[in-house]
Amino acid sequence: MSNLTSVPADNWKRKEVWKREGSNFAVEVSRHECHVFHDDGCFDSEGPHRWCVYVYVYPKHPSFSEFKPEGDLYDQPSFGMHWGNSYFRVWRSDEGEIKSFQVGSDYNHFDDWRYTRMATKKEAYSVFADAGEIFDMMALREKSVAEKSA
Repeated sequence: MSNLTSVPADNWKRKEVWKREGSNFAVEVSRHECHVFHDDGCFDSEGPHRWCVYVYVYPKHPSFSEFKPEGDLYDQPSFGMHWGNSYFRVWRSDEGEIKSFQVGSDYNHFDDWRYTRMATKKEAYSVFADAGEIFDMMALREKSVAEKSA
């Protein structure tokens, strides 16, 4: 046993993740909680829940070529994300080869306070509906290209 001090369970942060995978892409919905300070800079109606939708695009997906690896998040395709992209990451192998692109959006923008009050998947059905539409669009792009090349 190590001499490290154990960390109380209250200090661990929890994140829930739901993922749906296509053949060359994936769509992910996540929810985490954060402490909300109700001071002069915060609305009293804001809750602790943060919902996010992410899209991972792999090299064989037709949308892969739309990305600009050296660009910022506003230079990337958003696939109909809620209020556009608020996250962008390039995933690389140890050798530097691009393995996937990840774009995402959080549901914590101006006038999104209602999402911060949704604690469950059932309550956040509209977030999952958005993610489902993105999944269907990504699958259709892939299918359309495959049919054209057949």
